[in-house]
Parts: sequence; C-alpha cells; structure tokens
Amino acid sequence: MVAEKFMRATSNASTKYTEKGVSSMPKGKKGTVIPADESKRDRFLRVAEPRVRGVLKGLQNLRKCANRATYDYAPNDIERIQKVLSIELSLLGQAFAGQTQGEDLFSFLR
Repeated sequence: MVAEKFMRATSNASTKYTEKGVSSMPKGKKGTVIPADESKRDRFLRVAEPRVRGVLKGLQNLRKCANRATYDYAPNDIERIQKVLSIELSLLGQAFAGQTQGEDLFSFLR
C-alpha cells in the first residue's frame, strides 16, 4: 500500500507498451490514466461526474448540521447558508451559459 502511494506520488505518467515501443500517458490526480485522444466531451464526463458527487456529498454532510441535539444555530445562519448556495448555483448557471465566474462568497465571520 505504501509502495503504491509512493509510486503514484513520484510518477505522473504511466508506461504503456505498444507495437511502436514504449510511450507515456499522463495520469490524473488520483492516478487514473488519461487517454491522449480523449475528447472534450469525454473529459467533461470524466471530470464533472465526481465533482457533482463531491458537491452532493458536501450538501449531505451540511444537512447533518440541522441536528439540534448536536448543533446550535440561529435562523440567520440558515438564511446565510441558503443565500450563498443560491448565489453559487446561479453563478454555476451563468458559467455554463458562458457569462461569468464566481468567487469565494461565504464566511460566518463577515
């Protein structure tokens, strides 16, 4: 296990043996081989799906904060969370429509 992590950390390419000889294929962050002939659509599907899953997991974890037995929060806190999530969803729609990019908009300290 440690050796596998070391190999992934020290190597950013995978060796591929072909009829023409040895070639290197780039690897993604988690060690997945990225095909050199990957289309933009395939790249989108490969990248977007785990990112959406991550966002959904984050929202599910945030929903756990609604447990009053464990957490104390004010209605204002919930309004701020909902507002920033709404803004971020709107910015997401604008980005896919080719309009603008967002910034980090949330902090309880502001």
